[in-house]
Amino acid sequence: MPESIANCIILNPAEFFQGKAALTAGSSRSEQRRRAQQTADLFGADLWFHRRQFYSSAFIAFILTEEPDMPPLDPAFALDFMLPFAEAAYDVAAKRTPLMPPGYAVKSTIVADPQCIAKVMAAIPLPHQRMVRSMVIDNPIMGFVGRNDATRTVIVSFRGTETPKDWLKDFDSLAVPFPDIPTGGLIHQGFDAVYQTIRDSVIAGVDSAKVNATSMWITGHSLGGAIALLAAIDFAKNAVPPLVSQLYTFAGPRVGDQTFKGLFDATIPVCYKVVNRWDIVPQLPPPPLFIHVGQEVNIDGGFTLDLAEAHSLLESYKPGLQKL
Repeated sequence: MPESIANCIILNPAEFFQGKAALTAGSSRSEQRRRAQQTADLFGADLWFHRRQFYSSAFIAFILTEEPDMPPLDPAFALDFMLPFAEAAYDVAAKRTPLMPPGYAVKSTIVADPQCIAKVMAAIPLPHQRMVRSMVIDNPIMGFVGRNDATRTVIVSFRGTETPKDWLKDFDSLAVPFPDIPTGGLIHQGFDAVYQTIRDSVIAGVDSAKVNATSMWITGHSLGGAIALLAAIDFAKNAVPPLVSQLYTFAGPRVGDQTFKGLFDATIPVCYKVVNRWDIVPQLPPPPLFIHVGQEVNIDGGFTLDLAEAHSLLESYKPGLQKL
């Protein structure tokens, strides 16, 4: 069942169960279908049903969220700009000269703060400690803030892990309130823990690069994709004046719950989450608690049983985008 689709009915839990009872009680399968379709027509909506069971008395799933209204992904822009920016975060972390589109230069690196790392590590469970260790303790450089002075464009890019098996083996779905936005719903504790270690560095880098800027793009790969979402909504809600960015993420996991999604999609106008169908990471954490935000763009990077290959920017995501 898709997590989001345009033109869907949005119901709260009470309305959902009332609707389910009205559509299923004392009626044949064909009558249930007719009543449900009438409801859909009334609201100008499409109905989708759990596990392909149309109008089943077990579960009628038409509480789907409205897909954000944004233009289709531009594959050429993704390949020529956003994917190289995502790859460049790994170059910066490895202290190599990043390969980026002409006109762009690194203005600052995003680095985890040792005191924040110690504070975060003392407050989170063991599986999330392993996540933080794999992301920022072994190498505290998490990405960069760049700029094109000619176009007055700021780019923020977060790295993830090329091979996610170190943090996937103990992965859980522990959710906590988003500490930076009181009305931001629930988010994955491990992702927030990593973000908190670099938040001050990201803010300082963007504050310096944003002077006279007219646009800001944020990207990230793997866990960097999750961090990109947290940073984007943080800047949009907490920066003065608000900084509303546009995003392309690759191989990113789900980050938050329905409340987080609602806030994010209402605030961020453009967010493309590029997902390789053979990559396991974007399927985590599992629904229904965790839900993808933005517009999910599914690609086929080529069948493989190799987790690292399916997750790789250059081995799977680039070929997948080239097929679009």
